[in-house]
Amino acid sequence: KFKKNKSKVKLRNEPKMKIFLFALSSLITISTADQQKLRGNNNRKLKDAIPAISHDNFWPSNLVFDSNTLPRESIADIDVDGDTGKDETVMEKENDIPPIGNDIIGKHDDVWPSNLVFDSNTLPRESIADIDVDGDTGKDETDEESSPSHEAPPNEGKDDPMSDVRQIAKMAGLSLEDTKLLLLQQQDFSELATRLQENEAFLQTEMPSEPNGEFVIRLKDGDKGEDVPSDVKDAIRKFALNHAEAQIKVVPSRLSLLDAEERAERLVKRLEELHYGQVSYTIDGDSVDIEAKKPANDASRDMGKIPRGRTAKILGLKVEDDDLLDAVLVLVDFNDEDIAEPLHTYGGRQIFGGGSQCTNAFSVISSNGVMGTATAGHCDGMTTYNAVAPEADYALGAENQHEGYWGDLQWHTTSHMEPAEYYSWPTTRWPVRSIANSISKGEWVCSYSRMKGDRRCDQVFRTSVSVNYSCCPRMRRLVAMEGNFNIPGDSGGPWSYYDKAYGIVSGWKTICNWWIFGCNRRDLWSRVSYLGPSLGVQVRTM
Repeated sequence: KFKKNKSKVKLRNEPKMKIFLFALSSLITISTADQQKLRGNNNRKLKDAIPAISHDNFWPSNLVFDSNTLPRESIADIDVDGDTGKDETVMEKENDIPPIGNDIIGKHDDVWPSNLVFDSNTLPRESIADIDVDGDTGKDETDEESSPSHEAPPNEGKDDPMSDVRQIAKMAGLSLEDTKLLLLQQQDFSELATRLQENEAFLQTEMPSEPNGEFVIRLKDGDKGEDVPSDVKDAIRKFALNHAEAQIKVVPSRLSLLDAEERAERLVKRLEELHYGQVSYTIDGDSVDIEAKKPANDASRDMGKIPRGRTAKILGLKVEDDDLLDAVLVLVDFNDEDIAEPLHTYGGRQIFGGGSQCTNAFSVISSNGVMGTATAGHCDGMTTYNAVAPEADYALGAENQHEGYWGDLQWHTTSHMEPAEYYSWPTTRWPVRSIANSISKGEWVCSYSRMKGDRRCDQVFRTSVSVNYSCCPRMRRLVAMEGNFNIPGDSGGPWSYYDKAYGIVSGWKTICNWWIFGCNRRDLWSRVSYLGPSLGVQVRTM
């Protein structure tokens, strides 16, 4: 079982320790101006030692390359400070940036913006601390203004575009203005990520916890940007120029997302053949965690994180096998609690049948115009929609169900209309105007828990997770969040950000973060963008 170490540590020589900590804090609390001055001095020294480059072979001034992947003569300004990859190699900024246009796309002398980074060394994003929410509805914080980019509020003024902004500001510990900027950058980066994920080299995108942070793009062998399609280059430039203070870092990876999933599937099948139970995986960049329950007759002491040598022996592989690179096997005892569990017409309402209940998410429409409502695939036997009084409950007609490659999805028809609105709070409906077509690690998304009567926002923890609930076939490509908010009965409910539909509640899974040595239950959901390839429907929008 996963447990945290809560033992206390007694410090010796406390006065000396306090003096040491005070001295250390003095060293690290350098003002921003001083940091820029020091960095500038280093840059000037190095710049003088490197020949100038001509405009013909010049990448854009705000582009940062890893010095290990680009010829020296094409680097104008290198910041060598021995750190972990936050600002290694920065090209000298020019005053004039050539315009974005088809005449320069795809050429060797393309001009990239200065805040774009090609880097092979980067640190994972630090998790934001879980801040307790006081259970309010997000409608009584500091700012009652509404976004001018949205239409007039429907539902007699109950539509509140700022509600999720205030909720995220509170969770992230940011000011309202910083939160607005972060969410604007999140929205624009999502458009870029949507284009990127269509490329066969795509692995993962990541968003920062604060505005103007590092937006990371992981591409297989993407160390120089030479294989990036021209339309993606154009999108990267557009984002970089629109958000000049933000940093875009392109990090080369060993695997693409397809490679990573195929590797994980091979390891999972080996364990299933050896009669391990609830075998599933969680992908993060080139790394993969494989989680499983030991066979009933396994008397070994293998528990928790298994050493690589022992993992190789269990799987019948050589220690140096490529499939074991950056792979971690996590085992729990056969009698331990499950590794993951599911959580047993306007979206966000109760649906029930066969003695169980779920929640529906969003209204959908098929390619031939048939409308209905979507929920989780594992919500079997749902026959009735719980209508709002004084209207009587009415029947659901099961149409199609998917539990597998595209996640945990299902849709039903009803005898009523299905408007493009969903319940975001117990008595509040919001419109659906757009659909999330990409998901990035660190992205903020919100969930309405019908069972709790509450709404909460959280950050994406992993973007490609498989799960093997005891009730169902193994499902893939789920999204995992930092925390666990949803409870039984919320299955099938909506994940969204205001008027943008993101996903459909599936359940929870215990996933470890090896950087902070924490293994926690985390919410899981299926992407609504996968309703099309899996069921032939899509979320209705206004």
